[in-house]
Amino acid sequence: MSACTNLNVPHLQTTWHPTSNRNPYTLNLFPDPDLFGKAFLDLVLNKKWKTFTVLYEDQQSLILLKDVLNNSFAQNHAVSLVQLNPRLSFKKIMKDIGVTKQYNVIVDIKTSSLPALLREAREVNMMTYYHNYIITSLDLHTLDLGEFSDLQANITAFRLVDPQRPEVVNVTDTALMYDAVTLLATGLHNADRVMHNLDLQSLNCNQPKPWKYGSSLLESMKMTTIKGLTGDVRIEHRGIREDFYMDVIELKTKGMIKVATWHPVNGLAYFVNYTQVAEKEFTDKLEGLTLRVTTVESRPYTMLHPEGSNKTGNDRFYGYCIDLIKMLAREIGFKYEFYLTPDGAYGKPQANNEWNGMIRELLDRKADAAIVDLTITYERESAVDFTIPFMSTGISILFKKPEKSDPSLFSFLHPFSVDVWLYMLTAYLAVSLLIFIMGRFTPYEWVSPHPCVPEEGDLQSQFNLPNSFCATSTRIASSMWGCFSLIMVSSYTANLAAFLTAQRMTAPIENANDLAKQTKISYGCLDGGSDISSSHATLLALAQNSDNPLIKRMWTTMNAVRPSAFTKSNKKGVERVKRGDYAYLMEFSSIEYEVERDCNLTAIGGLLDNKGYGIATPPGSPVRSVLSSYIIRLQERGDLEMLKRRWWRVGGKDACPTEKAASATNEMGLSNVGGVFLALIFGCAGAIVTVTFEFFWKINKIPYGERDSVWVELWKELKLVLSCKGSKENPQKTPEDSLSNSIGLSSLHHINYSATSINPTANALLAKAALRGDNKSANKF
Repeated sequence: MSACTNLNVPHLQTTWHPTSNRNPYTLNLFPDPDLFGKAFLDLVLNKKWKTFTVLYEDQQSLILLKDVLNNSFAQNHAVSLVQLNPRLSFKKIMKDIGVTKQYNVIVDIKTSSLPALLREAREVNMMTYYHNYIITSLDLHTLDLGEFSDLQANITAFRLVDPQRPEVVNVTDTALMYDAVTLLATGLHNADRVMHNLDLQSLNCNQPKPWKYGSSLLESMKMTTIKGLTGDVRIEHRGIREDFYMDVIELKTKGMIKVATWHPVNGLAYFVNYTQVAEKEFTDKLEGLTLRVTTVESRPYTMLHPEGSNKTGNDRFYGYCIDLIKMLAREIGFKYEFYLTPDGAYGKPQANNEWNGMIRELLDRKADAAIVDLTITYERESAVDFTIPFMSTGISILFKKPEKSDPSLFSFLHPFSVDVWLYMLTAYLAVSLLIFIMGRFTPYEWVSPHPCVPEEGDLQSQFNLPNSFCATSTRIASSMWGCFSLIMVSSYTANLAAFLTAQRMTAPIENANDLAKQTKISYGCLDGGSDISSSHATLLALAQNSDNPLIKRMWTTMNAVRPSAFTKSNKKGVERVKRGDYAYLMEFSSIEYEVERDCNLTAIGGLLDNKGYGIATPPGSPVRSVLSSYIIRLQERGDLEMLKRRWWRVGGKDACPTEKAASATNEMGLSNVGGVFLALIFGCAGAIVTVTFEFFWKINKIPYGERDSVWVELWKELKLVLSCKGSKENPQKTPEDSLSNSIGLSSLHHINYSATSINPTANALLAKAALRGDNKSANKF
């Protein structure tokens, strides 16, 4: 290489070298190692590996993968480096990797050793669909891997050559050599065409004398682009190859299949239908396989039949999540086996950074899936994978419905204040007195009792109930009273309707803001020490990360209140709500379930956050994407909504009666207007007492000799009332009055014959005067 430099002779390389001191006369057709390492980094990022093992043969492999390692170390990912030991078999090495719970492996060994490695890995159960391999060799496609076509593991590699070209030989080195010779020939041809007399003189290494055409040939080769077996070959000014394409290939049933391309600028680009094809292939593999599904008891998601029910296997379980797995198994075609997580926990990090519960089961690959009301959180997603949510939910508030109190007997008085009622009574009395005074004062309310003889007799006031007002002044006063009464009645009616509407059951708190402002009603959530609390974890995360002062204040209050606002289980929290003066924060879906079974409970306010329940799978498991696709199908068909309705609603229908229409709700019951009836009864009783008093008062004014005893007169009066006669005897009439009336009637009889033919009207008036005993008026006629 140094000789070429001294003699100005271009030097062509077809393999990569890690040295940073590049020879100015060296042209390397192998992809730039820095860019080649970036290709592996893009692949690792695309696969979302957080833990992996690098199995390498020499130190140069680590230089090639420096970008992958640096990025992983920067993100605190768990990376294991295992160098190939010639004294150990591949089986031993792969078994040791399996013991460390590593399922992602980058393999950088000789291409010829790869079949033996894959064969030994299969024997130690390191080729399941949980395992993923990235092979750094560019010649993996040249191997005969037919015996591994039934493997479940994902095996990915890069390919630089295009096997569809007829010029392609078997290995990449040969293809690169072919491209190097082609580049040299093209460069010489171009240089000779420019200089016309390219002299290929002999050179002596002992007496170095630079070739005068060396630099020209070098620049000509750098400016040349050829279509080689490894794609378009163009050398940059530094003598390296930066512009190239590589194929991403995976081992499938039909062999190595191209699934994507990689370019230094464009990065990794999978084919459009890659996801669908991969899911379809794995779905086919799932048919007939048995998935182990872990769960914990949580009503109504997962429940167990009581012991002694003669249920075994999967029949011991029932609930929403059990039916969901059944539906997915029927759609996809896999079998399943349920089992309870040993510690009964959902899963959260422990002090030693290890997970417990269902998450631990997934990380250890003891379970293929975990399902219950398992909330999808950032912390959990950093450890395992989740399907799309099969149910959306969020934290809400469970509270006891307020009990409707019986209205007061005099609730009809509530629309008006006491002052208004007093003012109305005062106005009534004042207007009545005013009308009475005006009726006595005005001359138009006084009329003669004998309209035909106005000058006779005393004037009498016609201001009584049977007659209307005659004077303008009294009419104005009564009109104003009518307007006043109309306005007051209308106002009373409107206020009464509003009062009845407001009288409907209203909770003392309507949302989280009302809850945080008051101190009478305590509130809390599931205790974080229970290990299964998603509500506790959510509120804690919101309090720590949210800028909302309401959440922070609520969290501070819950931690400070004594006795503790937290409960050991949701069941105990619901029981505490039923006792009153306590609000419980829990997932809205669970609140819906409780409300459907106890109509005295209700959800208040909206959601404090939005999240969902998903099916958890081990990290990198292809089961996740398949389950997600079929969950979407169930959602689109409405099967998930029907499933929720089946388990949430009692008997498949609403257990609590719906609220009546507004018109029925606002109807006034007897308890609302009972006071009005009492007022009417008391008023009538007062009237009876008054009329009795008036009767006794009038009777006592008559001398005892002219009447019977008071009780006899009372009995006579009652008989008269019940007889419904139109007239009665005047109790103050004297015998003289009777004789006078007889004479008057006799005179009237004699006068009648002469007056009838003269004036019928006068005859009628005369008869009336005679009946009244008015002899003077009769004689006048």
